[in-house]
Amino acid sequence: MNEEQFRQRLGGALGEPPPTDLRRQLETKLTVGPSRRKSFALGPLAATLALLIVAGFVGWRVLYLRGLLNTGPAAPTIEQIELAQLEARPLHLPALEPTGECPVGPLTNISAGGGIPAYGSGPVYGVGGSSIATAWGTYFDVTGYTDLHLTGLVLMRGRDLKTGQPLVYVGQYATGPVFGTDTIDGKKVQQRLEAVWILGHATPAPTGTSQWRVWKVRQGLAKGESGCTGFQFDGLEFSEVFVSHHTPSP
Repeated sequence: MNEEQFRQRLGGALGEPPPTDLRRQLETKLTVGPSRRKSFALGPLAATLALLIVAGFVGWRVLYLRGLLNTGPAAPTIEQIELAQLEARPLHLPALEPTGECPVGPLTNISAGGGIPAYGSGPVYGVGGSSIATAWGTYFDVTGYTDLHLTGLVLMRGRDLKTGQPLVYVGQYATGPVFGTDTIDGKKVQQRLEAVWILGHATPAPTGTSQWRVWKVRQGLAKGESGCTGFQFDGLEFSEVFVSHHTPSP
């Protein structure tokens, strides 16, 4: 038996691997090596990506927390602080018996519009106007005058001196606690217990050398009011009271 015949018999005894097994072994040899080299190449890249992800999360968290701080309650303005100081002052209006005499006044003749009688002794004056009735009560369109030298805010409050019911305000200058609602000329309005004038935001009086700022205010009293009304005006440097009288609506 020569060498070639021996090899053939040995191969027949052990068996040849099928072609598919040879292909699988070759594919394994071709893929295992490069994949290991690729895994080592991706190591630094993966670490860099991980650092970028962490940095991005930290940066987003900082921006988020900064946004929470920036969206907190805004600091009160000077006007809000001044208004709170004025609102803290108590009303010092007289209380009257239902049959008591209404202490009207003081009255002053001011030069606005050629000279008119007004309630008050300054620096705030008031002049009556037209009225409008609703199912709730009566509203009065009045005019206020303030000296030009005044600065800051003027807080206006009032009440019926005999019944104790509060004066309410509607419209442009109304502010403070909500008292209720009403309908005037088909429009629903909100009644508030205060009016505030920001000095400098008013219409000059119609005179050539005006010394006044003019304020148009709508104020109201519920049905059953006595017609004797006390008004209090507060600024940082003054507090003024005057009393008006009118014939109440039936």
